[in-house]
Amino acid sequence: AIETVALISRSSVMPKSSGWAIIELYYSAYFSAQAIMRIFGVSCSQFDSQESIAVTNAAKLYHQDNGINISAGYYHCEYMPSNNLISCNQLGNTHQSFWTKFDQLLDDLSTKVSGSNFLERDKNKVIQFLFSIRERLNYWNNYNSSNWLSKVRNDVNYSHAMGAWYPYTGSKKVSDELFRIISRWNQEEFPSNITNHEKHPNTIVFADSCLSIIKLLKDLINDLSSHSDKSFLEYGPVRLMKQLAI
Repeated sequence: AIETVALISRSSVMPKSSGWAIIELYYSAYFSAQAIMRIFGVSCSQFDSQESIAVTNAAKLYHQDNGINISAGYYHCEYMPSNNLISCNQLGNTHQSFWTKFDQLLDDLSTKVSGSNFLERDKNKVIQFLFSIRERLNYWNNYNSSNWLSKVRNDVNYSHAMGAWYPYTGSKKVSDELFRIISRWNQEEFPSNITNHEKHPNTIVFADSCLSIIKLLKDLINDLSSHSDKSFLEYGPVRLMKQLAI
């Protein structure tokens, strides 16, 4: 996630070209959302045939298979600390299913924050931030599957939409704003400047939305690593972010 967004660059020869930047930014947000889910004990993972056979054999070994052979596919897995179990349910469309599950996680986190003993102003700030991401995933309820970011990626990649490829459409100001937003990925603060979506081009709303997810991952990584000087994160993402900040 970090490496992908950090390496997005703008062409000096074709400054309005933004097709690959949009696609790379999407995948950085997608990888970030995957990592956020795993921090909270949830994952959407692809089981290939060898992995599904291994899980089936392990279940049979402990007589927990219930006569079921686990098939290869895309699974939503969740660790439940209350009973020390992992629940796995097979999903359909990979990206669309993933964003729906990520939206559900943000909703669950908002509920937990609301019922916490944090200061009221802190709770409101966190809940509003999570709500703003959920709002973008559904883009004002135009796409109830929480799949709007993936739709933008598909439109740009397969339909050459939004004037992102030659011959370009839209003003250079839009391209300038897009790359300005992307360049802010490693800043300490990333307050969203978008309050009225309909007044901004879709590419700008998209970029701002992706950066919000990336920021959430960055903040979680920094918070987790701050609790221990020997955190494994210090030798991975934290070290990379420090290196890129130079």
